[in-house]
Amino acid sequence: MKAKLGRSFQKLLFKNILFVLWNTMYVIAVPTANLPSKDMVDFMKQYGYFINAGPKTDALYTEESFREAVKQMQQFGHLPTTGFIDEATTKLLTAPRCGIPDLPRQSPKNNSSRAKRYVIGSEGWKKKTITYKIHNWPPQLEYDQVVEVMKTAFNTWSEPASPLRFEEVRNGDPDIEITFASVDHGDGYPFDGQGRVLAHAFFPYDFGSLGGDIHFDADEFWIDGSKGEHHDGIDLFSAAVHEIGHSLGLGHSAVENSVMFPYYQRYKPGFRLHYDDLLAMHELYIVRGSFEDEQYDKPGNSGSTTDTPLLPPKKDDSGSICNGYFDAVGLFKDDIVIFKGLFIWRFRDRGILRKGYPTYFNNVFRGLPSSMKHVDAVYQRTSDLRTLLFSGKHFWIFDGYTITSGSPRPLTYFGLPSYLTRVDAVLEWQKNGKTYFFSGNRYWKYDSKMGRMDEGYPQSIQRWQGVPMNIDAVFTWKSLTYFFKNDLYWRFNDNEMMVDKQFPFSASRDWVGCQ
Repeated sequence: MKAKLGRSFQKLLFKNILFVLWNTMYVIAVPTANLPSKDMVDFMKQYGYFINAGPKTDALYTEESFREAVKQMQQFGHLPTTGFIDEATTKLLTAPRCGIPDLPRQSPKNNSSRAKRYVIGSEGWKKKTITYKIHNWPPQLEYDQVVEVMKTAFNTWSEPASPLRFEEVRNGDPDIEITFASVDHGDGYPFDGQGRVLAHAFFPYDFGSLGGDIHFDADEFWIDGSKGEHHDGIDLFSAAVHEIGHSLGLGHSAVENSVMFPYYQRYKPGFRLHYDDLLAMHELYIVRGSFEDEQYDKPGNSGSTTDTPLLPPKKDDSGSICNGYFDAVGLFKDDIVIFKGLFIWRFRDRGILRKGYPTYFNNVFRGLPSSMKHVDAVYQRTSDLRTLLFSGKHFWIFDGYTITSGSPRPLTYFGLPSYLTRVDAVLEWQKNGKTYFFSGNRYWKYDSKMGRMDEGYPQSIQRWQGVPMNIDAVFTWKSLTYFFKNDLYWRFNDNEMMVDKQFPFSASRDWVGCQ
């Protein structure tokens, strides 16, 4: 009888064993030989299998919930889902992998059955053209190597996987910022040194300005696997193509050959996306996709690859430049260009019109969409002499031959507020090299060298003493700044910071030669 009672007591103790780890109490009814270590529980918290209730909060786990968490962990590690901690399961703790949780909290899809195929981690981008900037690179690779690897990795997610297109930028505010950083690097998700966590990324529009950004652990030894380099390092392409998936809105997949499998996979010659990845992109960007810039990409609407037929303007259209106002005024190469409606006038000097003008502006700026009916603002960038044309909430870049890939881009590219529906005029001011955006009674100042908007803006246009509100155009001609509104123009004294006293005068008379 005593022996039987002893066995019953041992059995009861076995089923309800209490153990305490790092000031947090866990009640888990599991065999003592299969108790999780502190490292195991930390891992499960980090990757979403356990709720991280904090170091000072008691977390109670039943035998069923613990085993279910182990099964999910094994499933994402492509291991037999026994629910017991074995040697293969323990090895997952130190295997190189992505730092994003496998089961993100607050997701209704966090269950073991859903983990058998792709996971949509968040909403996708609301535009088809995604820009990225490479801020730095690892010492093991040359800059040009990193640029090429990233280009290949991004293009992997383009057609036919999705309607997205990707463009690297060197200046401005990109959608995705790529950085190599060590340990605590300011985003609240520190790296752990060499090994284990290789990189992490943020879903689109999540975490404010971090949305879409990709961070690689600079302490890893990065290699370019496509060059046949030694296998002791981490292949940058393999890590990058995975993290870009997160930047586009995909979560981790339990399918071993999927790009979104959470554990590191070596470089594979002839690499291509798995069917699981293609299904995820189809769901996110074709079934659910809604794009703000779609009006410029629909067949018949887009001029990105199709030139507008060369047609002369109607005779009575060209005379309208003498009536009332200009839409935009700027420089094109060394000439003055004036936009009004669908047309452009090009002058060698004031009133000296070049042969063949006026004409439709699509005839000059090949690649603009045929849906564009007017140009709000234009300016020629001094750094590369490219022409930027603004219409509505977007702008296009012309390289002297055609509209560049990646166009159109939103006004928010420059840091302008999303509520802004258009700009009235844009000026690259020779006095300080800054770019000024005017809209209504306000203006913003953009630092193109730093690629960001200056703090403290917008400001009132009244700071430009004597300049009216709601201007139509502004540009610099022969080192002098001119503002336009209706049929009037003002010359601005850059040194005195005010309009010259004798102005305004008639714009159509002095600039076009109208009588």
